[in-house]
Formats: sequence, C-alpha cells, structure tokens
Amino acid sequence: MTEQRQPPYSEDAERGVLGSIMLDARAYDNTTDYNLSPEAFFVPAHQYVFKAIQSLHGKREFLDVITVGEELKSAGALDRIGGIQFLENLIERTPTAAHSEYYIKIVADKWQLREIIRQSRETERLCFESDAANPDEIIASQSANFASIEGRHAVEEIPWSVTVQESMERVEAIMDAENRLAGFSTGLANIDIAVLGLKERELTILAARPAQGKTSLAMNIAQYVAEGKNVDTGRPVGIFSLEMGREELALRMKCAKGSVDNWQLMRGMLPTTELQKMSEVARQLSTLPLFVDDRGGLDIDQIRIKATRWKEKHDIQLLVIDYLQLIKCARVSKQGRQLEVSAISAELKQIAKELNIPVLALSQLSRKPEERKDGKPQVADLRESGSIEQDADNIWLMHRPCNYPGNKLFEDKTLAVVDVAKQRNGPIGECPLNFLKQFTRFDDRIEKEEQEETDTSEMDMF
Repeated sequence: MTEQRQPPYSEDAERGVLGSIMLDARAYDNTTDYNLSPEAFFVPAHQYVFKAIQSLHGKREFLDVITVGEELKSAGALDRIGGIQFLENLIERTPTAAHSEYYIKIVADKWQLREIIRQSRETERLCFESDAANPDEIIASQSANFASIEGRHAVEEIPWSVTVQESMERVEAIMDAENRLAGFSTGLANIDIAVLGLKERELTILAARPAQGKTSLAMNIAQYVAEGKNVDTGRPVGIFSLEMGREELALRMKCAKGSVDNWQLMRGMLPTTELQKMSEVARQLSTLPLFVDDRGGLDIDQIRIKATRWKEKHDIQLLVIDYLQLIKCARVSKQGRQLEVSAISAELKQIAKELNIPVLALSQLSRKPEERKDGKPQVADLRESGSIEQDADNIWLMHRPCNYPGNKLFEDKTLAVVDVAKQRNGPIGECPLNFLKQFTRFDDRIEKEEQEETDTSEMDMF
C-alpha cells in the first residue's frame, strides 16, 4: 500500500500571514513580492480569507476583521470558514505583524514544495505511461515546467548594473534640463535654488508656528506646480486639507493669484474692477489639475487609499498634506500619541516611495521658538515625535522675523525665512522669500533674472 503523506504546509504560518494583514494592512505588500495567491494556502478556509483580502486590496478598501468579514459574507463564504470568530482567532493567534515577511516566506516555500511534488508526480506518470516516449523530450518539457515554478516564486531583484545605469540617466536628464533641477520646480526660484526642486519619493516637512504662513506657502506651491509656473506644463496635485475647508482654500488661491486684498474681500468691500478680476482668476483656477479632500480627522490609511486612487486616476505628481498632527492612526492610537505620530510620519514616507512622488507635509512646532528673541525655529521644536526628523528627507522651518521684536530683521514686514534645516542630498541654509500677507502670497525675494546670475555661495542667506 502506498504511504499517504501530508503535503508540506504550515498552518501556523498561514494564520500568521492572514492575521498580520488584518493587524497592519502594510503586511499585504510583502505578499506581492512572493507572488502569493489563494492557492499558496493549504487550508481551504485560509484560501477564502486571502481571496477576500486580495479583492479588498484591489478595490483600495480598508483591510481589517470587519471589512474582510463583510467581503466574505458578500461572497457567501463567511459561514464556510466558521464565521467572524474564525477571523478574530486569526488575529488573537498572531503575536505581531512585525514578523509578517517571515510568515510569508514560510508559506511561499511550502507552496513551492507542493508544486514541485505535483510536477514530480506528473513527470513520473509520463515516464510510466509513455513506452515509446523519448526521454529527451520528457526531460525538456519537464525542465521547462520546473523552471516556470522557479520563475513564479522568484522574488524580483533589480541588478545593480541597472540601478547604476538609471542613476546615470537621471544625472544626464538634470544636465540637459534648462533649470538644472533634480526634481520639478516649486514655482519659487529662491526655493528651487536651495533644494533643486521637489524630488520623487522624497518626504518634505514644512514646519512653523501658527500664523507664520505655512499653509499659504504650501498652497502657493501646489498652485504653482499645477499651473506650471516657470515651466511649460502643469502637474496634477493632490491636497489633503484637514484644517481648512476647500472653499477657503479656493478664496486664498484667488486672492494670491489676482493680488486681491483678502481682508477687503471678506468684508465685501472690493471695488467693481477687483471683483471683475476675481471672476477671471476664478476661471483660470477652475482649469487647474488640483484635487482636494478637506475632510477632518482622516486616518493615515484613508489618506493612503485616496492618494493611491488619485495617482491611478489622475496621475498626481505632488501630494500636499495640511497638517501632520491632525492625522490619526487607529492601528497604534492606544500606544500613545508619540508612537502614533511616528507611525504617521513613516507612512507618509512610504506613500512617497510607493507612488513615486514628492510628499509635502506641514507640521506644527512646539512653543520653543517663542522663548527665543529672534524666534528662529529648530528641528528639535517639531511637535510630538523625533521620528519626523528621521523619516523626512527634507525639513523646512519657516518663520517671519516681523513677528519677533528681538529679531534683527524685525522691521522688514514682508520677509519670510525658510530654513532648510535638513536636506538628505544637499546643503542646509536659509532661503529668503517675500510674504504679501494681504494677498496670502509668497514671491521670490529678488528678481528671477538676478537670481540666475547669482551663485548660491554668494547669497546673503542660504
């Protein structure tokens, strides 16, 4: 009698994979590296669960016990696996999502072994049943089948030579560009000189105390990028405004673009000529590729899903978030606000990498700058988490000297200073801008033509 043996599989590892994903949706990303499919799971109930997870991920929905349960219920499979209690048990028996890749590799290896066994049996059958078969033909055909197994399970690796070549192509593109920027223009030449533009896959934190104009600067940059200021064409921009409503943002943009006094507008005291100008500006702004979500209290997972949809549907090239401390992260909220902000900053960096776009996120500063005569902020003033400094590729600290009587530049009412306090791939230093408060608009501090002739090493600031 032929011995019946159990095919290779690990029920614990399969539970670990599914539990990890429902604990932390980011764990699903690792399954794609190993090309996991429902067939990778030996236990039938686990196949149903992973199929539901795949479906939810494809629809860019949340991944947790409730959503997976509803998806299984819609497919008529919830009762087959033992109800919602089965899903809850998966989470209870998963110690941590941090080991998800370890569990995934075990499941992938066992799956590959089962496929090797299946193909070996097929090879054996051909040898026994084909008396007139040519051994060379069997070897050739089965070698191809075994190779396909290896190909399906291989984790993609990009050769180093390809990486070097791609980096060289990027250098050549920078040299060929008229503006010599490593990224794309912010629309403000002063900032472009300092940071060489907004770069793909980078997280930039723009931090300031309240009422310094950080929202205005971020919205100016979003508008300039969308309309293609200083370049030929605009780029689609996604904006999450957790503090300010979309109508207020639109009003600010109209005042900035049309040089209309915001305070006069809000008091209903605009002259007829100014009102006509606003109508024309509104027409121009309405054509810009700007996409705004002004819901308050968003969870970082909601931001990830919406940003991904914007990327797929509109190919956004920049994501602006106002502001970081208003974002929630339900997964770790019970572990304290500091850990929650740490998780949020790490997620923002991950979004930049996954969508291959720059992310500009605003952040509040602590009250420490108020205790200094000159009001200059420092990186240590970032509120609630030191991990922001670690995750960010660039940190811009902004202040307006006119708000601090002890600052030697106090009398300059239009000066705003953006301190590039961290730049992973460049120098640090201060960048001057003009802030026209009545228009909520930032402009370059010196004329563009003069900037192009000025070497950055000779600038008074930066």
